[in-house]
Amino acid sequence: MLERPYHKTALSAGLAVAFLLSTEVVAMPISDVEGFDVDRDGFIEKGPEARALKGAFARLNGQQQARFGRFLEGGSEKLALSELDFTDLYGDLARSCQAPRRFHLAESLAGVSLVHPDIVVLSDKGARFSWNRDNTSGETSWSAKGVFVYAPTSNRCLHTSSPEPLNGATLTGYAIAPYLSFDGVGSSSTTEPSDLRIGAAIDLQFFGGTFDLQQVQISPFFRTDFEGKAEIYGASLRWTPYKFTSRLNGLQGDAGHNGVDYRLSADAEYLNVAEGGLSGLPSGTEYGWLGVQAGIGFTPARLNGVRFDLNVDAAYDLINENDAVLYDAGVTIPIGDGGNAALDLRYTYGTTRSNPTTVDGVSANFRIRF
Repeated sequence: MLERPYHKTALSAGLAVAFLLSTEVVAMPISDVEGFDVDRDGFIEKGPEARALKGAFARLNGQQQARFGRFLEGGSEKLALSELDFTDLYGDLARSCQAPRRFHLAESLAGVSLVHPDIVVLSDKGARFSWNRDNTSGETSWSAKGVFVYAPTSNRCLHTSSPEPLNGATLTGYAIAPYLSFDGVGSSSTTEPSDLRIGAAIDLQFFGGTFDLQQVQISPFFRTDFEGKAEIYGASLRWTPYKFTSRLNGLQGDAGHNGVDYRLSADAEYLNVAEGGLSGLPSGTEYGWLGVQAGIGFTPARLNGVRFDLNVDAAYDLINENDAVLYDAGVTIPIGDGGNAALDLRYTYGTTRSNPTTVDGVSANFRIRF
């Protein structure tokens, strides 16, 4: 088993280069790696072969160190030599960096990362919609929550020339994107408060330091309601850390997404309400929220992507000295094979901060993301 300090260095080095394009680093040729395969079966096996390659650990580049480190820490007894051959990786990374995603549809801006590397799998959720028609009373009710983002400007792979772990957090990616977010419920007989925002998201990605990856998202915005009567000006700042080996806010190299994952982020938001309209906020008021969001999710291995989750959003308004704590728990059931559509059953309880009210209810939603 790899010693803990050595293991941390190995994974940090591997992750650094796997995410950041480095044309000056040369991997150990696969012909040299083959020399550690004593029985010539095409695998490095735990035991003498793995111990010998561990002795040459410093000769491996970042990607090879990360792959070999995960093998030593994992339950597999052998590692295919082909998995240590990264001859074409730099070309693949370059092509990936030149073709980032331009459009995003998600539940909230907090669930959108404009610069995360493709090797990272996020447990993000799609925008959710529900609709109900009561033919007896003739009433229609609905709810919608989501954000649409267009990212014309981004650079996800600022280059680095060293495979060594980065000292402190280093800027490794940025993106600027306009967005439109919406959140509201209503019916054909009543008008409920709603939240419609037009803004710009500025994402900054920092690699290294205490976490594998950190994202800072800055967003100035104009907020109104679905009828355009509210006039609210605001800005938000969000910090999201990623620790891939701990499955914090993302995971690495797990195509099945199985197991437990965790969520954690912190944010600050300022609102200046010039005209309250149908926002649920009084005219002439200000709000200064500080918040923390945390959650845990579980995806059973044999339920084809079904995910159970429990979340909390706890915030405090520094200006008005109020707090708002909102809990939600639910299950998301994928529809089809693409993973972009799902049925979501959710229980929500607590106080919202977009228009501070108490909620307590169950909803069935259709989710879609891209």
